[in-house]
Amino acid sequence: MNLQRAVALPALAILGMAATSCTEKPTASLDDDIPTSGSYSVTVHRIFDRSCNTSGCHGSVNPGAGLELTSWDKLIAGSRFGEVIIAFRPEESHLIDHLTGVATPRMPLSRDPLPESQIETIRRWVAAGARNDAGELPYANSRRKIYVSDQGSDQISVIDADALVVTRIIDVGSLDNLEYPHNVHMDRQGRYWYVTLINSATLLQFDAATDQLRRTATVGQSPANPVASPDGETVYVTNWNLAEPALYVLDAETLAERYRVLFPEPLGTLPHGLCVTADGSTLYTTHENGNSVFKIELGETREDAHLTPIPLGDPDPALRPLQVILDATESFAYVTCFGTGEVRVIDLALGEMVQVIPIGGNPWLEALTPDGSKIYVGNWGKNGVDVIDTSSKTLIQSLTNAGRPNPVFARPHGVAISDDGRYAYVSNENTNDVIPPHHGGSGSDGTITVIDVETNQIVKSLAVELDPTGVAFVAH
Repeated sequence: MNLQRAVALPALAILGMAATSCTEKPTASLDDDIPTSGSYSVTVHRIFDRSCNTSGCHGSVNPGAGLELTSWDKLIAGSRFGEVIIAFRPEESHLIDHLTGVATPRMPLSRDPLPESQIETIRRWVAAGARNDAGELPYANSRRKIYVSDQGSDQISVIDADALVVTRIIDVGSLDNLEYPHNVHMDRQGRYWYVTLINSATLLQFDAATDQLRRTATVGQSPANPVASPDGETVYVTNWNLAEPALYVLDAETLAERYRVLFPEPLGTLPHGLCVTADGSTLYTTHENGNSVFKIELGETREDAHLTPIPLGDPDPALRPLQVILDATESFAYVTCFGTGEVRVIDLALGEMVQVIPIGGNPWLEALTPDGSKIYVGNWGKNGVDVIDTSSKTLIQSLTNAGRPNPVFARPHGVAISDDGRYAYVSNENTNDVIPPHHGGSGSDGTITVIDVETNQIVKSLAVELDPTGVAFVAH
């Protein structure tokens, strides 16, 4: 959590925490009979049972903010806003912030703070992994996960897709200055996931089973988007840089560079978006300063690769194409144009732009549902998400903050869809502070908005770290 500015919790959140069953009571006896080390039951649970459950605030009846502290399982499940602890990360655990007063209101509510020794006991327990009495880690067996690149904090948030809570935070930057993890991508085999550090010319590869860093590679000055080939054997990275507009082609096992494709100017400048066909033979890239898409028919070497530019229209005004995805039949490509608030459609057989879908704002990344029927577009400028029907190639719904009691969109950037097509996950940079913090601290914390694809209703909005951009989903 970013703590540059301390602000009060929104009124609705405070009311949720101060449930009607929670009334001011004198603090229970806080003798030193609670051990400072040992299992969860004899240390942390006894603290909660004495100071949080017996007061009625977080017991089994109408627990404040939906947070019940009667068992390890209930604690790990978190509140209606998301997790309250993250294993190994006491500094990013909201429960610790509320106990120390870093976040408001300080807990226990309307009672004396816990002794520092007891707060330290809880802090050490979280730092050691927040294990239960059997020594098990929270969500150690997660099989459906969402990965979020937190660009403003050099971290990856890992979310359990069933519980919808952040379960781990992975640090990815190693320099004194921010390296900006820009986008995250999972290969189709669920074997490796990749993240680009756009400010340090680096691609990171992680083992998806362990979330441990496996290899790194230098890939141009500003690597933007990584995409693995359908067989997982090759990884491609666009270099979003004026000096060397290029596509890097790497061996996925070793991350050794096989070759790089250089794009001709002016149509090839600032390559950003990237997608690959199902047979792995062809790539498509977007070029923000070139108002174009390039079709790249791959080969074993750079000399074998064949480049075909596809102009997206008049170079004035600047379209700023950012992302490209293919429909389910690979007959059409959909290109988000950040500069003009459009999605432009390319007929791939004709090799030309054939339709403009005006949606307004500044569309960023997009994702196709598994059945191919809809495309969800994160719209940075509208503080919303646009839904496009692929059969009619029209905008069918715009989801915004209008009419909502609390905002759920704030500069949406990335989108991912669950494997069963049930949910869309949208990252909100929240660099405009539209979404206030649920747990105190800075209003700049990012969020993930979960959308029910069938109804387009908001399922949940959960906090992550600073400036989340890329999103990827994996099911093992």
